[in-house]
Amino acid sequence: PIEPPHSTTDHPNRCCICLTNDSSMVLTPCAHQCLCKDCAQQPLSKCPLCREEITSIIEQFQHL
Repeated sequence: PIEPPHSTTDHPNRCCICLTNDSSMVLTPCAHQCLCKDCAQQPLSKCPLCREEITSIIEQFQHL
C-alpha cells in the first residue's frame, strides 16, 4: 500500500518544516512549538504557522 504524505495533523508534535523530527523549539512571541532543532537553525523571520515576526527561539525540554 502507498503511504499518504505526512501531515502535522497526523503527528501534532512533528516539525512543520521537515515533517520528520519532533518539534522542540518554541517561537516567541507567538509561542508556537512547531520546529525541530535542525530546522530552527534556518534563517526564519516569521512563524511558519501564523506569520508573526519571530523575536527569539527557545528550546522546550520534555520532562521525563
